[in-house]
Amino acid sequence: MQVAVLAFWEEDKQPTCSFDRLRKARVRSFHGEDPEMRFIKFVLANSPELVEMSVEPSSIPDYDETVLTTQLMDLPRASEKAKVNYVP
Repeated sequence: MQVAVLAFWEEDKQPTCSFDRLRKARVRSFHGEDPEMRFIKFVLANSPELVEMSVEPSSIPDYDETVLTTQLMDLPRASEKAKVNYVP
């Protein structure tokens, strides 16, 4: 499964779609890996009505949470109202 996800992002064939009605999103069991960050970036960039995205780490995060939260907060958003919450 992970190989297919990696191939999707590496081929740079992401769909050109918009999540026009998406207002809330939650990513659970986040490991801080590149495909997960790309997915979050994609959702934020294509959700003009998004108000909140929550990111919940895996039970044992294997990354620097301070660096990661800074990266998450700096991602561009299609919605000016969108807030990203890192929920440890």
